[in-house]
Amino acid sequence: GDKRGSRSTYSNIRIYEEDRMDIKITVFGEAVSVPNIQDDFTASSGTNEQDSRDHVMSVSTDGTTVTAYGNSWKRFNLNTPFVVTPSTVLKFTFSMPVEEELSMICLSNEDNVQRNGRSDCFILGGNDFSSSSSWYTAVKPLTKEGETTDYEILIGNYFTGQVNYLGFAQDNDSSTRARGESSWSNIEIFTLPSLNIGLDDGSFAIENNQVTYESTSQDSTPIRDHLMQISPDGSSITVHGNAWRAMPLATPLLASTLGDFVVSFDFVMREVGDFFQVCFEDNLEWGDYDDPTDNEYDPKRCFELNDYDPTDNDVAFRSYMPGIGEPHRYVANLSKLFERFNEFKYFAIVADSDAGDKSGGEFTISNIHIITSLTSCLKDVGFSFTVSDCTAENFLAEIGERMALANCPGNRDPLLELMALFDATQEMEVYKEIEHICQSSYKSAEYDFMKTISSETQLVREFIDGGTALNYESDSGGSSLAKDGAAIGFSDEFASTHILTWPKHHALDLCDIGAAMCCWVDSRSDTELVDNTDVCYVDMKASRRTAHVADGYSIYGDSSEGAVNCHGFAWGIDNGSISSALKGNALFKVGFMENLYRGSKGYVEQVPGAPMCGCMDRMPVVTDAACTHVTASESVVDVTFNAAIGIFKAKFTVGTIEYEDCGSLKDHYEDLAVEDHNRDFMDSRIVGEGGCHGAIDDFLAGKGLVKAK
Repeated sequence: GDKRGSRSTYSNIRIYEEDRMDIKITVFGEAVSVPNIQDDFTASSGTNEQDSRDHVMSVSTDGTTVTAYGNSWKRFNLNTPFVVTPSTVLKFTFSMPVEEELSMICLSNEDNVQRNGRSDCFILGGNDFSSSSSWYTAVKPLTKEGETTDYEILIGNYFTGQVNYLGFAQDNDSSTRARGESSWSNIEIFTLPSLNIGLDDGSFAIENNQVTYESTSQDSTPIRDHLMQISPDGSSITVHGNAWRAMPLATPLLASTLGDFVVSFDFVMREVGDFFQVCFEDNLEWGDYDDPTDNEYDPKRCFELNDYDPTDNDVAFRSYMPGIGEPHRYVANLSKLFERFNEFKYFAIVADSDAGDKSGGEFTISNIHIITSLTSCLKDVGFSFTVSDCTAENFLAEIGERMALANCPGNRDPLLELMALFDATQEMEVYKEIEHICQSSYKSAEYDFMKTISSETQLVREFIDGGTALNYESDSGGSSLAKDGAAIGFSDEFASTHILTWPKHHALDLCDIGAAMCCWVDSRSDTELVDNTDVCYVDMKASRRTAHVADGYSIYGDSSEGAVNCHGFAWGIDNGSISSALKGNALFKVGFMENLYRGSKGYVEQVPGAPMCGCMDRMPVVTDAACTHVTASESVVDVTFNAAIGIFKAKFTVGTIEYEDCGSLKDHYEDLAVEDHNRDFMDSRIVGEGGCHGAIDDFLAGKGLVKAK
């Protein structure tokens, strides 16, 4: 008909703006309000619209949570866009009460995320999406229905550039499009901490943009899943597991600008890997010193910090390598060490750990500092000081005091002062100089008991190895210890007034943990040997010069070895200390005077395959050992620096040297100011009652063997 058969009425029409809560997010530490104006966006290559306009996302009353119901593709315009750099991170909490095809978050620069040529969307969960795409990334772990997940995504590893929109999408292409629920909360954009490096009296920051050093076959990738961790204040960087990584400087430091430059940093290892290095690089190639033509600037640029898998590659400078838990400060004059150096362009770290899943190994480098012109403040100042114990720590403390008195500028670092004063290349040269100064002071108070015991000093060395008539003959067989060892008694007259020299002997060289021990299995007199320990095993490879075999071992552990007595002493690891100087006194008392000569006690002969006395690593592994402690509490060392000739000299004044029983060697060593890894080693050598079976099992396991039951 004429289509006039119906009628409609519209009334109370009103147009208004809905009062919606803005979205509250944090961008680079600043609180940002994002207007709750919901426009659609799409990932379609054509003109298809993916949003359901009637599905409005809700924002919580505090603005921190956005929730989508049903099919919804919404973008929110940022009043102030921000820029994503390689170190930018997106952090938020995601919940998915009802799962649909996909849920994601986007940080886009236009309304079609498939057209902008970058991967700036991140799928968080769903049941119908492709695992890979050029415009999105499915993050791990994906959130399942009913779960809540906290995410931190290094978005700078996926894209960089400006972000104009914050987008949320929940896709449901079913007929009603009503099903599905997802929430995004506590959204934060932040930058990974930069690494701060001191430069003279100032500092500069290296952006936390980690790239592969040397090759991806060496590095653990993707990098975003194996990041080195920089502390919030930027003072330290910690590495977990395998990583061959570099961070580029925004502006390289030219060699001509750096001049005569010195680098210092602190290092501590918590778990071993294969090897650890730190590098100050001008390229991304691990130096090949044997082939300098490979790259014009490609010689050594790295420092070996530890090496549990030694390589033949001469690509790193080697110095002191601390043990687990032992902090060490490295200082090196790179202008003296580096050849063909052009510029400092990358700070690089090599943490090589190839075993298993490559997660082994952990260390921290901190307080990195560069000084471009290291000069001595005290070189023209004569001074003197007195220390009761000439340790490196005490010596450096006194240098620090002299620097304060001289009003030295800068941070008054005594180690750097001595680096300049000694014209040292690396820090261990300074410690060696201090050690030499201290040890030289003791020479005037030394007494060589070996020459007194015999004009043939080889006799004492053979005795330490369990040889000579002192070990083999007995009083019951017609010999006389009182006569044969008379020179021991004569030497004892000097034991309380002199420093007795430490014998030159293979069993006593390089006592790295600062402790030694004597063990006997017989008595040459009528006095019966007191059994105070059990022998677990002897590793003849460690004591091969005594055992006269290249390798071998003896297993005990069930008291079948008969009576054994062990007695030790400890002095710590500072070789310039008075405790170290007195180790010869301790050896004399323990190995010669108290357990052999005095009262014709007569303890002799070593555990087969081991020396009678030696450093802990060359002695048998046992359950216990007695202990003697030597002190000279009134002794002092007077140190003088002659500025006219630039030389230190030191004079030692000896106090009364005293000896005391310190109970158990293991317990006494625990009380010394030594690092944990040294205590751990002592615990592996003196294992305590009942500890033999575990020690033997560990030893045999290292040889691929299992002890028969």
